[in-house]
Amino acid sequence: MGASSLLSSGMCGELSRDQAQRVAAIERGADELLQLIDSTVTMARLDQGDGRSRFVVSDVGVGDLLIQIKGEFSDAFEKKGVTLVIDPVEPECLIKTDLIKLKEILRNLIENARKFTQQGKVEVRFAPREGEARVEFVVSDTGIGIAKDDLPKIFELFFQAETSTVEHASGGLGLNIVKRLVTAMSGEITVDSEVGHGTAFHIYLPRALPTVHNSALSLRGFQNL
Repeated sequence: MGASSLLSSGMCGELSRDQAQRVAAIERGADELLQLIDSTVTMARLDQGDGRSRFVVSDVGVGDLLIQIKGEFSDAFEKKGVTLVIDPVEPECLIKTDLIKLKEILRNLIENARKFTQQGKVEVRFAPREGEARVEFVVSDTGIGIAKDDLPKIFELFFQAETSTVEHASGGLGLNIVKRLVTAMSGEITVDSEVGHGTAFHIYLPRALPTVHNSALSLRGFQNL
């Protein structure tokens, strides 16, 4: 990966159009392999059901979290020419949740949106829903969208939507992981999509996740949703 980055940066000399396309394909493949490895490790940890799968609850500043995640994705979005928009959040906005697992949810959804968006933007919004016991995160994009018949199946393990192409192919793990984490956190996830017009995932999570939580993060029950 490091060598291909040097080639694409031009530090080793100017590449022809064909060479540049081949290097870009190498970088894409390396990125996808890393994502697949990360997802596989996450799945293994969830399936073990040991102490590593328990919740660690703390006060999480939503605004700071979203700014941090935007920084992590800035290079990938800039390279693709797609804009990542994070709607402003009040600095004092705190929720009690598991920071690591919330990050995992948002990262998977943002990466999924980036992968299936060729132009336009990916937007992340937070709705505090004052007076309610739940808060809402929305990750939307202007990408290729999901066919209506595929919507009930998108959280299944290894599922590939009909609108996916070789260029947009994924390991089929990310959304399954998201669904499992959201459900284990006593939350809910819904999706709206239209082919050619993009997709929006709505995540509803408790404003305060109990310090002691009994939900088991297990694969059982999620292989055939």
